[in-house]
Amino acid sequence: MNYKRIPLFFILAFIGLLSFAQSPVVEVKINPQRITKGDLTLTDFATSIDYIPLETRDDCLIGYISFFDISPNFIAVYCYQSKAVYLFKRNGQFVKKIGDLGQGPSEYIDLNSIYLDEANKQILLCDYAKILYFSLEGKFLHSKAVFSGQRMYLAYFNEQFLTGLFSGVYHDSTYHVYNIIDREGKLLTKGVNSVMVKQNSEHPVNVATFVPPILQYTYEGAPNVMEITLNDTIYRITSEHKFIPKYVLNAGTYAITPAIRANTNSYFDTVKDYVALRAINETKDYILILFSYKEKDHYCYYHKKTGTIHSFDSSKGIPNDYDGYFDFWAKRIGGQKNNKLYMFYDAHDFLAAAEQKKHDTHAPKEAMQKLQTILKKTNEDDNPVLLILTLK
Repeated sequence: MNYKRIPLFFILAFIGLLSFAQSPVVEVKINPQRITKGDLTLTDFATSIDYIPLETRDDCLIGYISFFDISPNFIAVYCYQSKAVYLFKRNGQFVKKIGDLGQGPSEYIDLNSIYLDEANKQILLCDYAKILYFSLEGKFLHSKAVFSGQRMYLAYFNEQFLTGLFSGVYHDSTYHVYNIIDREGKLLTKGVNSVMVKQNSEHPVNVATFVPPILQYTYEGAPNVMEITLNDTIYRITSEHKFIPKYVLNAGTYAITPAIRANTNSYFDTVKDYVALRAINETKDYILILFSYKEKDHYCYYHKKTGTIHSFDSSKGIPNDYDGYFDFWAKRIGGQKNNKLYMFYDAHDFLAAAEQKKHDTHAPKEAMQKLQTILKKTNEDDNPVLLILTLK
């Protein structure tokens, strides 16, 4: 082979891929007794915050939003109380209710995720037993029977679904925690073995855990997952369906062991003395970590370059010195898509925040004026307000 004829671009690309494949897994040590308070605030991470009130109408009354999806032109939410899916335009204008609860061809029994697929002009409703396909106008197209067992739908990427079943569901065997299936429910690949749990004959129930048992976020175009039940590793999933370990979150003697989780009789009394991971997000320079310890939530950040971890100076999230409003933290399910973090706030809480003590603000005048206009138009019993944080 004449290597002189190989373009330099391909040589550099190959070297880059090789170095990525050989990148070591980074250990993030979490010792709740030694984490010191840091001085970072929201403007260290974000360039802007947008608020989008969801339109309130008699045919669209929304309580708690269990899960959601956001695309360039639409917002889709699932309301826990009404068990209904509602579609909005990106500016918050209500479009229509999607699907119905029931056992018919166009109905669902137990949804666990919804996805907006603008490329195919579809809305996908994921039931444990089937996937339902609707047009962006809300017209039912078709459904596909899918046996998912107890698997959760975690992400939709490259026209494929990532599903997960956390360790401990089946005590006496190991299985793959993650499956990737195509749009029609066909299995494409499996990844990451579960951890066997010793069955407690007195209480042969699945392991105990906080909800959700699997954390997921999308960063740099790829899904990232972490099974907090028994696994301490964050995996990045490549377009070739490879599960690449990126970070290991090591709480040492404060980690919740399989034995602790398997003892469902005393788990919730015991776990308060251990680190229980609740949420993970990622930025260019930091990993954002939320964990519970001693019955308190601890909001922290890990600096990738220095390898240090600190807590934020707030009991509610990242101190908001942008517009002085909510101390922000992304929603645990679906809360990050690349450089966007999402959170929904109840209208009552949204208005109440106006009475709270404010940080010094750095937001442009136009942003502050827009926020004040939204506050004046919002009533306590209105639908939730979506907060979108754009990362640096």
